Amino acid sequence: MGFGTWLNLQAKKLDWISIQLMKLSVFAFALMVAKLWKPILSLDWYWYALIFVIAAIGAAYKVFRKWNYERRFSMWSKSKITLIVLGAVIILGLLLVSCAPPPPTPTPTPTPALPDREEEMPAEIAFKPSEPVFDPTSPSFDPFAIETPCRELEDPNLVEEAYRHHIFASVDETLDGIELSGDQVLEIKNRRVVLNGDITLRGNARLVVENFYILWNNSYFAEYMGLVQDNAAFEAKHSVLVKGCPGNLNVYVEGQLTMDESISFFDIIPCRGSVATINSSQLVGPLGVNWPGDGPISLKVTNSRVSQIVIAFSSGEPEEVLFSGLRWGGPQSLSVSTMEGASLKVENSWIGRIDKLSRGGWVFDINEVPYVKDHWEFGTPVPDDAELGVLLNKKHYIIVDSEVDSMWLWFTIGSKVRIANWKAGRFTHWNLHQDFEVQGVGYDVTLENTSVNWVKWMICGETEVENNDNCQISPYGRDVRVTVTNSVIPHNLAMRGNENVKLINCTVPSEIAFLDARRMYAAGGHIHYLEFENTTISGTMEVASTYTRISGTVTILMEEQDVNYDWGTVEREYPLEVKDENGNPVSNAEVKLFDFENNLVWNGTTDQNGSAQFTIMFTEDNWNEKWRLEVTTKIKKISREIGFLTSTPVILSL
Repeated sequence: MGFGTWLNLQAKKLDWISIQLMKLSVFAFALMVAKLWKPILSLDWYWYALIFVIAAIGAAYKVFRKWNYERRFSMWSKSKITLIVLGAVIILGLLLVSCAPPPPTPTPTPTPALPDREEEMPAEIAFKPSEPVFDPTSPSFDPFAIETPCRELEDPNLVEEAYRHHIFASVDETLDGIELSGDQVLEIKNRRVVLNGDITLRGNARLVVENFYILWNNSYFAEYMGLVQDNAAFEAKHSVLVKGCPGNLNVYVEGQLTMDESISFFDIIPCRGSVATINSSQLVGPLGVNWPGDGPISLKVTNSRVSQIVIAFSSGEPEEVLFSGLRWGGPQSLSVSTMEGASLKVENSWIGRIDKLSRGGWVFDINEVPYVKDHWEFGTPVPDDAELGVLLNKKHYIIVDSEVDSMWLWFTIGSKVRIANWKAGRFTHWNLHQDFEVQGVGYDVTLENTSVNWVKWMICGETEVENNDNCQISPYGRDVRVTVTNSVIPHNLAMRGNENVKLINCTVPSEIAFLDARRMYAAGGHIHYLEFENTTISGTMEVASTYTRISGTVTILMEEQDVNYDWGTVEREYPLEVKDENGNPVSNAEVKLFDFENNLVWNGTTDQNGSAQFTIMFTEDNWNEKWRLEVTTKIKKISREIGFLTSTPVILSL
C-alpha cells in the first residue's frame, strides 16, 4: 500500500469521525442549554461549550470536504488539509482548556447586618453561613458553631433541638433545681447541665454562669419557672440557655439580670423594680423579653437580636401614652420612658424573628386583671378563693405609624365584651371602645395608620367573638364564659383555667392547650369546659391540667404525635348516631362500650332519633389506647374503634 493510498484511507476514517462529531455537537449543544437553563448537571457549562466547539469544527470539516476540496485538491493536498484541520482543533482545544475560567464560587445569601455588630460579637457566637450538615448527636458537636447566621436562625425550634441533643450527649451534671438566698453566690463555668426544677434567687444571692450550657428540662407549660427576687442577680456570659419543650418557660426578674454574649430560649419577664441588661446576645424564646411600662424598671438591649419586645401595662391613672414608628427588623435604636419610672433603651439591635412570615417584633400586652400580690407565693398554686384587688388600668394607648406583631388585650373579671368582624391588617383608624361593644374595661386603645398581624383575646369575663381571623383565644379566671362563632383561630386556643368555652362553626389550625395556670395568674385555674359545634381542629393539643370536659360535634384532623398529654383527666363526651342502609335513624339498637382491656364499661340503647351518648375518661396512662363500640340490632351487629382523637358525632351505618 502506497503512502497516498494510506492517506486516502485515513481521510475516509476522518469522514466517519466527522459524522460522529456532528452527532456529538447536537448532544453537547442540548446539554449546554440545559446547564445554562437549570444547573442540574455535574459539569460546568464551559466544558459543554468546549465539546460543542470541537464537534462544530469537525462538522465544518465534513461540510468543507464534501462540497469543496474533493474536486480541487490532490490526495496529498487533501491529507495535508486534514492534518492541518486536526492540528488546529487540538491547538484550539488546548487553548480553550487553559483559558477556561475557574468554577464559580457560590455566593452566600446575604443576611441583614447590624453596623459594627460582627466586631463586637465574639466569633463563637457570630455563626457562619449555613452549608455543612452538622450532627447534633455527636459528643463533639459545638452549638456555638452551628452554621446559621447570627441574627437569622433559620428555624429556632430546630436549632434548640440541636442544643438539646448536644447537652444530653455530653451532660456533666443533672440538678433538681437551683435555689439561692441570703448572700449565697453560685458560679458555674464550662459545664453542661440538665435542670429538673425551678430557679429561685432571693435576697442578695447571685447566680453567675459562663461558657455554660443548660437544658431546663420542662415538658409542659409552666412546669418549671424562674424567679429572681429582691436584690438577687442572674448573670450569663457566653452561655446557651435551652428549654425542654417548644412552649414558654418564663424567668421572672424582680432583681437584676445580665446577659452578655449569650443565647437564650427562655422568656425573660422583668417585673417592677428590676434592672435587665442584654448585650451582644440573642433572645429567641417565644415571648422574647417583657417590658412593663407601668412600674419602675430599666431594660437595655444593645447590639442584640430579640424575637420580640412585649410592651406591657396592667394599671395606671388616666393618661394618653403615645407610641410611634415601631417596626419589625433592624437595626433599631430608640428610647422610651413613662411617668411611672419605666425605661426602655434599644441600641443597634434587631427586633423580630427570622423573617416577616414568622414575624415577632413589637407586641402590646394591655392588662387590668386585678389580684392581690401577697396571695401569690412563687412555686405554689394560687387558691381559687384568693382575694382580688382593684388594680385598674385607666390609660389610653395610642399607636401611630407602626408595625405591631400582635396585641394582647385583657378583659377583666366582670367585663362584658362583643368582638365582631375583626380582621388582621393595616388600620387607618381603629378604637377599642368605638368598634367593639365593651363594658367593664377601663383602658382604651387607638390605632392610627398601624398594622397588626394578630390579636390575643385574654378573657376573664364574658365575651362573644364573631367572624374573627388571626386571633388567639386565652380565657381564664372566675366563671369565664366565651362563645366564638364563624372564626379562624390560627394562634392557639389556650385554656388557662375555670372557663366555659363554646366554638361554633370555627376552624382551629393551631394548638389547643388545657393548662393549669395557677402558678402564673392569681385568678387562673385547673378546670376546663370546652364544647364544639360543627368545628374543625387540625393543629396540636397539650393536656397539663387537673380536669377537662370536651363535648359536642367536632372534626379532629390530628394524629397521636400531635398530642402532648402530660398529666390530668379528660372526660370526653361522644354523641352517637346509628343509621340503616338508607340513612334513616335506627331506634332501640343495643350499644355497648368495651375498654382497651375488653371490659364492658357502658351499655345503652338508641332513642327514636337513632341517637345515644357515652363518655370516656382519659388520663396520661390510657389516652392513646383504643376502646371498642359495639351496636347490635335484630338483624346485624357492627363495631368500631373509639379513641381520644375520634371525630364526633360517631356515625355507624348498618
